[in-house]
Amino acid sequence: MGGTAKDPSGDAILAPGEPERAEQEARRLLGLEAAGSILLGAVVLGAARPVGRQVRLPAWLVRVASLGAVGWGAGVGVSSLAEDWQAPTRRVVIGNAGTAAVLTGLALVRGRLAGRAGSAALAAGLGGLAYRQARSLAEGQGPVVAG
Repeated sequence: MGGTAKDPSGDAILAPGEPERAEQEARRLLGLEAAGSILLGAVVLGAARPVGRQVRLPAWLVRVASLGAVGWGAGVGVSSLAEDWQAPTRRVVIGNAGTAAVLTGLALVRGRLAGRAGSAALAAGLGGLAYRQARSLAEGQGPVVAG
């Protein structure tokens, strides 16, 4: 094969039939997700009151969401080591897309400007991550042969 093709965003496009590379990419993204979720959850847990003021939610609810993020990250980290990489990646794509939708709604209707901007930025990041994970799933399927 020649050089690696690129999509408009500059990301490499895996050729059909390269499921091993797709698996490596999916596992790498799961690992990044795990680390990011745990780190963000811990930081927000420590700053629950100021974050709660910015998004105009009670601090206890911010703490619960933060603990959920830490738990999610731990679960994703464990599942990234499973033999079957596709099932956990599918669950994570669905979770990320759903969380991005909730954060988008939060950014549109609730909070101060900084809280809205933070919610929107996090939603955009999760949406982009969900896209990359879904793409690795599609590329991991290999070529589709009409029969």
